[in-house]
Amino acid sequence: MKNAIIISLMIFISPLAASACFAQTAEIKLNYDFSPELTTNARAIGELKGLLDEYIKMEADPGAALSFDYGTYRKLDAFILRNLKTRSGLTALYMVPAMIFPEDTDLHGKQMSILDYLIDSQSACIQGKMAIIAKAVALEGRGQKKEAVKLLEDKYEVILSIEKDPYFSHFLDELSIKGKEDENVMAIYYTVLSSILIQLGDLEPAAERLERIVKQYPQTSLAASAKKKLESISRAKARPKDNNR
Repeated sequence: MKNAIIISLMIFISPLAASACFAQTAEIKLNYDFSPELTTNARAIGELKGLLDEYIKMEADPGAALSFDYGTYRKLDAFILRNLKTRSGLTALYMVPAMIFPEDTDLHGKQMSILDYLIDSQSACIQGKMAIIAKAVALEGRGQKKEAVKLLEDKYEVILSIEKDPYFSHFLDELSIKGKEDENVMAIYYTVLSSILIQLGDLEPAAERLERIVKQYPQTSLAASAKKKLESISRAKARPKDNNR
C-alpha cells in the first residue's frame, strides 16, 4: 500500500483513478454535521471495512495513477451522510485526506481543511487525534518540515493517549489493521518525527526517537528500520568535519 503509514494513522490509502476530474473537486465537503454523541455501530464498521477492501483491490492495479479518485470519494461521502451519528462516519471522513497526493495540488487546501476540522472540532475523538499525525505528514510532504515537527511535539500528550482510547480497537478494525504492527501508533509517531528531524539535520533528537522505537517495539519492522537509521546517524557523526566549508 503506497501510503501505508498514513492509512494506519490516518493513515491514508493511496488513490488511483487517473480519470479523477478536478472540475468536480468543488463538491468535496470540508465538514459534516456530525452528532455530538457518536455511537459504535457494528453494521457501520462492517460496511466501512467493505469499502476499504474494495478500494485496496482497486489500488493494487499496476496501472493505478497517483491522483484523487472521485468515484471512491462519492462512496465515502454517501457513507458519511448515512452515518452522521456513528464513529464509523467520522473514520470515513478521516480517510478522505488520505486520497489526496502531493500531485493533487488543486486539492491541498481541502485536504488541510478536513484535517483541521478533525483536529479542532473532533479533538476528543480518536479520528481527531490521529489527524494530527496525518497533518504532520501532509506538511512534511509540502516542505513545511519545521511546522510538522512543532505540531508533533506540541501534541505529544494527545498522541500518547490514542492507544488508551476505548474506541481504538474498533478504529483499527475499520481500517483492517487490527492485530498488525501498524496498530503501534507511538512507533509510527516516532518514525514520522525522526524522519523529519533527519531531513532537517537534527540528528541527536532523531536518534533519541529512533532508540525509543527499538527499545519499546523491538519485534516490529519499524524497529528494524530504526536500527538502520541509527547506524547511518552514527556513521554521519563519525565522519570528520570539513573545516574549509
